[in-house]
Amino acid sequence: MRDFVELMVGATASGCIYALVALSYLLITRPTGVINFAVGEWAMVAAFGGFLALSRFELPYPVGMAMVLVIMAV
Repeated sequence: MRDFVELMVGATASGCIYALVALSYLLITRPTGVINFAVGEWAMVAAFGGFLALSRFELPYPVGMAMVLVIMAV
């Protein structure tokens, strides 16, 4: 049962990430009519930044994610 719950949480997290990337494509494509393929690149930069903040610099999770959000907003 524990494996099932872990699998469901992981699948839900992955689904949420895919939904956010799809929403960002939609928010750019609808008004402009142009598909911007750099959205995936920015998502990858954010993921790599989060990985570095949590593993390399050993920051607490909320601090690391807040740092990534601030950096990606600039």
